[in-house]
Parts: sequence; C-alpha cells; structure tokens
Amino acid sequence: MVPVAAGEQKNSLGLVKQSFLLTKEIKDAHRLDHYLAQWLKEPLSKEQIQRKRRLVQELARMTRKMHTMGLNHRDYYLSLIHI
Repeated sequence: MVPVAAGEQKNSLGLVKQSFLLTKEIKDAHRLDHYLAQWLKEPLSKEQIQRKRRLVQELARMTRKMHTMGLNHRDYYLSLIHI
C-alpha cells in the first residue's frame, strides 16, 4: 500500500478518538471475503486446507503486528482486507 493521506482527531485527554488512512488504489486486489467464497467450498483438498492455514497464520501475524504497534481497528472484517 502507498499512503496518500492520514489524519486523527484526539479527545480532550489527548487520546486518539478517530483516525483514517487513505491509500492509492491497489490494482488487481480482491476483497478477502469474496476470494474465500470462490475457493472455500466443501470438501476442501489438502492443498486448500494448507492454503487456508497459511492465510489464517498470516492474518494472525498481521493482526499481532498492528496491535503491537498500537493500532486497533474497530472495523476489522474480511471485506476490508484485500489480497
């Protein structure tokens, strides 16, 4: 992602109340919920199971990194993650 703009609004205590991040378009990216709906159909092959596990591990790693950096996303849904 290439950031274009970012901003935040703080409350009277100096804590971030609202924030945003705007990025350039990510070409050829797909919403994760749409991507999963296309290939996660039962029964899953061994390859699909391995791919699903890698995806879950990567999402967990990314989430841990965000939280470690102090980023807490209150709208963290598969539809907002692009691959």
